[in-house]
Amino acid sequence: VVLERDDSDENRLALLATTTAMGTFSVYLLSLIYGILHTSCLYCLASAILSISLASCAWLGGRCFPLLGDDDDHQHDGGLKKRGVQVGMASFAATTVTALLLLMQT
Repeated sequence: VVLERDDSDENRLALLATTTAMGTFSVYLLSLIYGILHTSCLYCLASAILSISLASCAWLGGRCFPLLGDDDDHQHDGGLKKRGVQVGMASFAATTVTALLLLMQT
């Protein structure tokens, strides 16, 4: 049985990459606000909490990758999980490098 990958798999990977970048960049911005500017911003903190929460849901909430089952329908999950981790880590790395480059310019 050949299983076709539907668009929801690609959407889940895009969601993982986007929320990972949002969470990572939010941490960078909070470090600027609290560490360098020595100020606080309630809206910035709320936005960061929401971004990190979305990233946590994508990584840990089971929304990005279906749970492994005994069905034949879930044979492609192993490849999707591996690809998801690769996409998430690439998003994290790219956002971290971008944040560091921005920090060095300030």
